[in-house]
Amino acid sequence: YLNYYEEKLKGSNFFRTSRTDIINLDYISMINKVVQGVYTIEMQNGMQIDLSRRKAQQLRQIVDF
Repeated sequence: YLNYYEEKLKGSNFFRTSRTDIINLDYISMINKVVQGVYTIEMQNGMQIDLSRRKAQQLRQIVDF
């Protein structure tokens, strides 16, 4: 289901963090390291999203953290 939206949003400021989440990169408040290579993204609304090592590597190509 999210594959459809991921494809529609490709090239925009959205990033798929997991099978269940797509985030707007403009609303990231903070990225916190949990353990080696694993991160938690804190959004401006306070929501926290876990980020796997693989997704963290992909996000690093877009956002400097």
